[in-house]
Amino acid sequence: MGGELIPNSSFVFMKWPSLVKFLLGSVLGIAILLGGGLAISYYFLTRLTQAPPKPTFANDTQTNAPKSPKTPEAQARSQAPAAPAISPAVTDTP
Repeated sequence: MGGELIPNSSFVFMKWPSLVKFLLGSVLGIAILLGGGLAISYYFLTRLTQAPPKPTFANDTQTNAPKSPKTPEAQARSQAPAAPAISPAVTDTP
């Protein structure tokens, strides 16, 4: 009667590779799903935290353009090189 519970002892050991494959496949499947979900959530989080570009409208004025001097004297002053610094005169100390 005791032998009826385990009809063939080799049958029990044949289940181990199947059980290992099942567990390994389940763990890998869950890992792949979690990794993909984390990658997609990271992508969307980085996209949502960036500020959108400022909209432009037809009646907007151009305020970002650099202001150029209008008079020729102002243009000459802005293009003239800076004068070198003059060092103090050398004097003999007593």
